[in-house]
Amino acid sequence: QQQPPPQQQQQQVPHQRPQEAERDPFDDGFLICTQLVKTGGADQGGLQVGDVFVEFGHYSKKRFPGLKSIANLVRRSAGKEINVVVWRKLEQMNGVEDDGTGRTVFQKLALKLKPLQSHDADGGGVLGAVINTYPLPEMKN
Repeated sequence: QQQPPPQQQQQQVPHQRPQEAERDPFDDGFLICTQLVKTGGADQGGLQVGDVFVEFGHYSKKRFPGLKSIANLVRRSAGKEINVVVWRKLEQMNGVEDDGTGRTVFQKLALKLKPLQSHDADGGGVLGAVINTYPLPEMKN
């Protein structure tokens, strides 16, 4: 009876925790901001590129009919605030207080985004942001 080959030991960088240990906060995300127009409603509301939405108005990962529904909500909301909740990845904390893990810090933020009135013929609100479904296709492993 042959022994199965020993499992290859993965080289662990000291202080690095295995990734499975922590649940990725972005797991709840369903939209991501990939571009932002300066002085647009999203920019004024504090949105940043890379923010991952866990709530957009009354939509969430569990209640998400598609990007068209988000676009319609924005169009109907010119001059009105849309409450959103995003996860933002902060830079790794490299201060003296660092506990040595050098791990990425995530922050959950509640923002109010106010679409501006567009000047197009069809009118409606515009956020001044490009929002895609999350995860992006090229982010899937």
